Amino acid sequence: MNHRFCSTFGRSARLSGAVFSLASLLSGPYATATELGPYTGRWALRQTTTTVAEVPVIGKVYATTTAISLHKLKHKGEQLKGKGRLCKLDLDSGSSLVKTVMPEALLNALPPPRLGGILREQDGALRFTQQRQIIVLGAKLDDPAGGLLPRGLGDSRIVDQDGDGHPGVTVRISGIVSGEIRVVQRSWTELVSTSVSPNRIDGAVHFGNEQVILDATSSMLKSPPPASPDWSRSTFRLVRLSDGAKCGDAIAALSGGT
Repeated sequence: MNHRFCSTFGRSARLSGAVFSLASLLSGPYATATELGPYTGRWALRQTTTTVAEVPVIGKVYATTTAISLHKLKHKGEQLKGKGRLCKLDLDSGSSLVKTVMPEALLNALPPPRLGGILREQDGALRFTQQRQIIVLGAKLDDPAGGLLPRGLGDSRIVDQDGDGHPGVTVRISGIVSGEIRVVQRSWTELVSTSVSPNRIDGAVHFGNEQVILDATSSMLKSPPPASPDWSRSTFRLVRLSDGAKCGDAIAALSGGT
């Protein structure tokens, strides 16, 4: 399993350009706390996160998770935020020898994606940033940000979050080795824009992941090679949609690399 389950994703699942001038938008003041700003509306968000692992014989393997979600955003003052709906999640293991699959039960157990950040002028250009968001799967921690993850099946903090009868959450692996792994995981993401225009925001996803494998149906799945985030390959894009847009419109707007 490779990265954040998210965000939201955001996971082995996580749940991500050039700088444009926004002089026309910056000619007036920002919206006050009681007024909706110009970025209010329906938006589609694509987050692409990549990890790299050194695999014996094969070498470096880059695994990528791409999540597309649909959000109804409100722009008030400097805040741009809103709840969303996960529309599509693709997991690319980076190798034809193995495939990672998120069961339907796990997808249903994921928290709904949220976007919440600050849109403000910095150094003469408009910037969007979202501070660190943390998701814990398969365990309940008193301190989600700093508490230690459970290390064994006897830990009372472990929960069957996906309701499949197994501790933690379950991910399926198929290919040269097939089976299921039960894990607890903590992941975090931050968004930092590189360009902002009236109908599109592009930027980088910074993320990290901590994971404990509680059990696996094959001994070969209990010790995967360590993977590290590759921030240089991890990006996000927000595009404005019409007010009545649905998930199909979000997917159509953000599928592909452009």
